[in-house]
Amino acid sequence: MAAYARWQGDVLELRVALGHPERTDAALLHAQAHAAVTDAAQARALGESTQFTATEAADAQGFFAMAGFKPEAIMSSMPSTLDLAKAGKIDLGAAADIASNILSGFNLPAAQMGRVNDTLTLGFSSSNTSLSQLGDTMKYAAPIASSVGVKLEEAAAMA
Repeated sequence: MAAYARWQGDVLELRVALGHPERTDAALLHAQAHAAVTDAAQARALGESTQFTATEAADAQGFFAMAGFKPEAIMSSMPSTLDLAKAGKIDLGAAADIASNILSGFNLPAAQMGRVNDTLTLGFSSSNTSLSQLGDTMKYAAPIASSVGVKLEEAAAMA
């Protein structure tokens, strides 16, 4: 019974993340349950095969969900975010939070997460700054830079 209650909570959280908290039709519930199971399976697999734990991977997935990523985008964003966290020597959730903030600030689709993570890695590793410091700067600069046509890579180079 406890597992079912957790599953219902996971499905409700996923419905809210997908923007459909009121929909309860069977097809949507099935899709959401599949996505939750897939995300959990990925978190467990990353916990077994990387330096990060399954809990840390789930935290990162949670940041992506809060940023509005669909389950497929969450899963495809994880590998480059793992690399970003390792390079920046920060926890995985913080890396996901930084990267998703910048992605959103530049109004980029989730499919561009690899580009964002690569740009951040190059930016902090080529300067006298940390990933956290670059992330804080870019969090504020991204929306302004994007609004005047400055590209992600240019903004990171100027930060």
